[in-house]
Amino acid sequence: MAIAAKFARILKIIAEVSQAYMAISKPEAKQLLERLIFDSERPQDWVQDVWGMSPTLGETAVKLWEVFELLIECCPEEQLDNLWQTLYQDLLEE
Repeated sequence: MAIAAKFARILKIIAEVSQAYMAISKPEAKQLLERLIFDSERPQDWVQDVWGMSPTLGETAVKLWEVFELLIECCPEEQLDNLWQTLYQDLLEE
């Protein structure tokens, strides 16, 4: 996906959340971060695509996905909300 198209997609996601900003829940944070990282693909599909290109990179992709899931599970909603706000601000400043 071209950088301009990806950036436009990210801004659309951000707009959906920020119209009437309130703290986001853990499931909302997970969904937004997944969309930011994996685009429109499900994380499982992304991992399989990477694995198909290179089993070595596929192993790394599995680890990344597992760490992502653990972080979402372990982080309190407030920290996930703060992370999302930081990413949001960074994207606006680009």
